[in-house]
Amino acid sequence: MVSASGWIARAKPLARRLPPPLLAPARSATDRALRLGRRPLWSGLRRLPPLCAERRPDDAHTVFEHYASAFFDHWRDDIRGRVLAARDAGYITRFGGSAVEASEIVDHDPENTAATIIADLAEPGSLPGRLFDCVVLADTLPFMANPEVALENAWRVVNVGGCLLVTARVVDRADGERHALWSFTGAGLSTLAARALPGADLWVGEYGNLLTAVATLYGVDARELKPGDLDRRDPRYPVLVAARARKRL
Repeated sequence: MVSASGWIARAKPLARRLPPPLLAPARSATDRALRLGRRPLWSGLRRLPPLCAERRPDDAHTVFEHYASAFFDHWRDDIRGRVLAARDAGYITRFGGSAVEASEIVDHDPENTAATIIADLAEPGSLPGRLFDCVVLADTLPFMANPEVALENAWRVVNVGGCLLVTARVVDRADGERHALWSFTGAGLSTLAARALPGADLWVGEYGNLLTAVATLYGVDARELKPGDLDRRDPRYPVLVAARARKRL
């Protein structure tokens, strides 16, 4: 089916054959119609408040969480042995399963009853000297006063042959109990990792596209999008960036 602007474009050459008294008005009308036809149809998107004003940033069904789960599911074989995670053990439990022999949680907040290590990752040398086969920093770096130091601390306690798994938001609403200090692009996370993780076997990926980035800002969760919408990756419009760093033998 030909669009309205397509029909107008086809009609424009015919307008030139009109008698001179009708030519100028016809040309003006077709030019104006073409300009109008190329304008974005904002419809319900022309709005200032989000579509879902009550969405919680920690909702398990956000687009961000969808992509984070996809990342950890892909690298689930790395979540094994002794594992350290920031804030909670959610991803360790979901994707490590029986491969995890022991797990510990690090948090700077002493009121976090799940934490077994009270430490600020952004402070140099804050972690204990014991080693882990996997360290999980899920959406942690955006909230660190010094994300490079946080990466260095995590990398220091990764055992030889072990892995560091990192996710970080690119776009999200700045609300909720936690307030992000930074957002990252794939290039930014790669640059940070190159400085903080010497000698790492590094993989960095980006998840998301224009549609899912807009959905994130509007508060639309992943259940309201089609699988094809979520699966497409466009590095120009990432929602989440992630890194997997392996400490070489």
